[in-house]
Amino acid sequence: MTDNKTAFDVSNKWFELANDTYRTYVKTLVWGQERALELTKTMVGQADSYQRQGKGLVEEYSEQLQRAQQLFQGTWEKMVNNSVEMMNQYRAATNASLTDLNSRLDSIQTKIETANKPVGKASNN
Repeated sequence: MTDNKTAFDVSNKWFELANDTYRTYVKTLVWGQERALELTKTMVGQADSYQRQGKGLVEEYSEQLQRAQQLFQGTWEKMVNNSVEMMNQYRAATNASLTDLNSRLDSIQTKIETANKPVGKASNN
């Protein structure tokens, strides 16, 4: 009987050892799954945070780009308007100068024609 009892005790110890090993394995597996779940949650949280930050940066850059486009467009329009205004002023000045020049030429032509008229011939006929 002692052999049976000893064999039973050894079997019991092996069973307890196997049971303890199995529980340790299950605890380790559960612990690993919990860590993996925590890591996944952390990564999802970081991804959401990065996504919000990225979206904020894109919106900020978009607003800056719109402001730069508006500034560029306003500056361009001012330059074009200034150029048109200067051309109009030059045109007006040129037209005034031409009118004045034509008037002077007419005056000179009249003086020349008057000076070239024979004074004596007109009275002898």
